[in-house]
Amino acid sequence: MRLKKRITLLLFSIIISSCSNNDQAINKETSLKASPTTISQSEEFLTGKNFPDADSFVVTKFALSYNEFDNSIIISVSYKLDSTPRNFILNGNHSYYLFATVPVKLNDYFESPNSEVTEGEKLIDDDNAEYQVHIKAPLKKEINKNKIESIVKNPNEYTLTLYEKVDYPAKKVVNVFEGLELLNK
Repeated sequence: MRLKKRITLLLFSIIISSCSNNDQAINKETSLKASPTTISQSEEFLTGKNFPDADSFVVTKFALSYNEFDNSIIISVSYKLDSTPRNFILNGNHSYYLFATVPVKLNDYFESPNSEVTEGEKLIDDDNAEYQVHIKAPLKKEINKNKIESIVKNPNEYTLTLYEKVDYPAKKVVNVFEGLELLNK
């Protein structure tokens, strides 16, 4: 009888010990599954919050020219960035990019409604620094010279977009040239 009690007690101890270890394993697995969501941090990148006002990104020159060699419109843009976006880009060693959207009325003449993406000029820590990029917008091959001249002479209704991640435009300037004309009056 004692032997039976000992065996029962031993089996009971094994079962309880097994359950206890299983609970610890379940708790450990649950905590491992939960920890990535609590540890995960959103990656910081350039967004609209880095451009708190209209002076955060100012276009100082917007001009169009024709590049006969590759049949494209070259959009020359000079701009200034104030300290908020500039410091974010410099301190985080971020890259930023610009592209232009052509006016809807000209979409039939361009290969795409959006220009090629161009990396922004390397920034320096200077409030008065002005940067420049040349953005290429390829034309369709069959466009005649008169239409090309007309496009170059009318830089109205282009939109300029600045971003670090393409799905999150940080700053858009609509009707760039018109805004520039108002600024210079």
